[in-house]
Amino acid sequence: MTTSPIVATCPWCGHSHELATSIHGDAVPEPGDITLCMSCGEWSIFSDSAGTLRKPTDAEFSEIGTDKNMQAMRRAWVKAMMVFKQ
Repeated sequence: MTTSPIVATCPWCGHSHELATSIHGDAVPEPGDITLCMSCGEWSIFSDSAGTLRKPTDAEFSEIGTDKNMQAMRRAWVKAMMVFKQ
């Protein structure tokens, strides 16, 4: 996994992110890549090379909902938040 410095704001909760970690080897965020906000748990899409995030389209939400890696990521986030909030 590679962690890349970014400057991005979640379009759902407004949380400012400084890092992005890829689940696919040494990948760095590119336009069209999907990310999960560690603050609110919502999915966003990188819309440009500067790290700007946008809300997914309906088609992208469909893709996210059927992808097993993304389902696992969301379950892990939910589990971590349950532990964190205790």
